[in-house]
Amino acid sequence: MGETESRERIIVAAVKLASGKRLDQIGADALAQHSGVSADEVRRIFPDCRALSSGIFQWTAHNLMAQIEHAALRNKPPLEALEDIFHLHVVFLVSHVALPPLL
Repeated sequence: MGETESRERIIVAAVKLASGKRLDQIGADALAQHSGVSADEVRRIFPDCRALSSGIFQWTAHNLMAQIEHAALRNKPPLEALEDIFHLHVVFLVSHVALPPLL
């Protein structure tokens, strides 16, 4: 598994584990167990909580913007495109309920 895949798996695990917790309450061992990546790899990719927080922010921006771009490029009237983009935000946040406090 490459670093990009490991990074994404760790971030997804962190978002899942963070429900009701702060990032500094989630250890590298828990992230490793839930992501399928070794604890050493977790520490190498994200040496501290700030690096993990930054990774989560970048992952969120990338994934949400990719969905928004896809919705915006459909051939729909502007108001319908705007409604689709709004709904994408809602669906994204509902499917990742731990994200708002992390960002």
